[in-house]
Amino acid sequence: RMTGQETIYFADDFPEPVKSLNIDAGIRSCLSFSMVVDGKGYGSLVFSDSAPTRRQWNHGDIETLRTLARLVATAATRANNIEQRERAVSGLLLRDRALEGISQGVTITDDKAPGTPIIYTNPAFAALTRYTLEEVVGRGPLSFFDADVAPRIIERMAQAAAAKKPWRMETSLKRKDGTSFLDSMVTTMIVDQKGDITHSVTIHEDVTEVRQREELLLEAQKMESVGQLTGGIAHDFNNLLTAIKSNAEDLRDDLKDSPILQSQAEIVLEAADRGAGLVAQLMAFARKQELQPKVVDVNALLERFTKLLRSTLPAHVDIDIRNVARLPAIYVDPGRLETAILNLAVNARDAMADGGTVTIETSLKTLDADYVAEHIEVQQGDYVLIAVTDTGTGMPADVVERAFVPFFTTKEVGKGTGLGLSMVYGFVKQSGGHARIYSEVGLGTVVKIYLPALDQAAPSEDQPANGNKAKPGTGSILLVEDDPIVRQSISGKLTRLGYQVVTASNALDAIETLKSNPHFDLVFSDVIMPGPMNGADLVREVRRRWPAMNVLLTSGYTESTVLGKVTLPADVHLLSKPYSNSELAKVIGEAICGSSGDTA
Repeated sequence: RMTGQETIYFADDFPEPVKSLNIDAGIRSCLSFSMVVDGKGYGSLVFSDSAPTRRQWNHGDIETLRTLARLVATAATRANNIEQRERAVSGLLLRDRALEGISQGVTITDDKAPGTPIIYTNPAFAALTRYTLEEVVGRGPLSFFDADVAPRIIERMAQAAAAKKPWRMETSLKRKDGTSFLDSMVTTMIVDQKGDITHSVTIHEDVTEVRQREELLLEAQKMESVGQLTGGIAHDFNNLLTAIKSNAEDLRDDLKDSPILQSQAEIVLEAADRGAGLVAQLMAFARKQELQPKVVDVNALLERFTKLLRSTLPAHVDIDIRNVARLPAIYVDPGRLETAILNLAVNARDAMADGGTVTIETSLKTLDADYVAEHIEVQQGDYVLIAVTDTGTGMPADVVERAFVPFFTTKEVGKGTGLGLSMVYGFVKQSGGHARIYSEVGLGTVVKIYLPALDQAAPSEDQPANGNKAKPGTGSILLVEDDPIVRQSISGKLTRLGYQVVTASNALDAIETLKSNPHFDLVFSDVIMPGPMNGADLVREVRRRWPAMNVLLTSGYTESTVLGKVTLPADVHLLSKPYSNSELAKVIGEAICGSSGDTA
């Protein structure tokens, strides 16, 4: 039967086997109290009586035992509250240790207080800003930003507060010593039960180095893209210049009785040569120029080259050569290296209109892991450094950033092509090196080129070999060229040289022509052509069907660049465009006669 929160049980009232179990245990009657405090149950407290007869629980028994049950329930409640508090404290300590130990900085502001002061920060934020924990707490968060940035921060905070959503921002954060770093901030707001913002929690991370590396990677990718574009344009210009130069030479030779027209042809030819020079500089930037590297002693090269430098620079510009003795050798194209140094010297001259000093110095430098980490395109190792310094006007940072870009120049129109430094950059990169510019307005500029050092000394220089002049003969040539202007121009030139010429616009047409007439003395073909077969494929097919036939390839790309696009057959000659009439006559004659030359 129920009496309030208590229940009285009698063993005789239970069904079997519970009845027998209670009697065997000596329990004849029970009084059970439900322990409930503030509506929360903590189980039941049961009192049993073993008298042989049913106990009649009177009011006094019930009240006494109810009081005891209440005391037990209260004790259980207190024990549970203590356990909950201990768990809460343990959780707070764990969160506190986590906040104290993470590498990101953390600040918590009191958004209800005037100025939203920082009420908590962790050691990581103190380390980022170089303040102590005590110096950070109590400061307003805006005090860590420059005055010009603060309005933008306030605007973002207001927008985020209105939306009650986390917000992210990257901006410069000031340190105690006046320096700054790029801070990536993520702020989350804490709201109360009414929906009002009470606090803001901000995570801070220094991303300065990460963004610098990203910028370096983007810059490297940009320069690579510009180089690829430049190389393609240079190839097309070489094709055009081949036709212009060839026809200009023909006009010059045919107009001997008309000095005025002959002079005009000379002007066209000179312009074509200048265009070829510009294309060569573009190819140098694109790292697609044909290099002829050899083991070079930089100090010896500079010693020989100084005389030319002195004749190039005006009298009011001094040259100071500073060489470090016993430098390792480098493996570069010496002619291209001289051109690169000359370009740097000319740039230095132009920066010193009122005179000054150009200093060229060499040294051995080790680019270590730390340097490589900041310049992701550089390989770790020993380099021979050639530094060209001037005492001129210097350059602002935005100009330095673009100095290696082709056609970028700060000179007046007509006084510079904007290709000098880009050529230097391309040559150094193609040689496995690294180039850097350091400059400040009013203090001058230094351009440093690092070229990989060898573990050997430079050998003594060989005397140049005497060239053999080829004697073009007579015969028939199958000319394969997809560009109609170039095809017409070269066909006319070969005809004037005494050859019988048949033309084809692609490799398949050439094969059909050879099927009907397999007796040509030479197949002269462009390498890069549209259609299923390029020039290299044509050569392989010609050698398979007509193995005795001579072949010669030509391209607006250099040999090293062609090798990156197609696989050339062994022992095939490659004539790079544009070429002069005399060069064409020489190489054609050598190809028909089967004489040796440069091979792929």
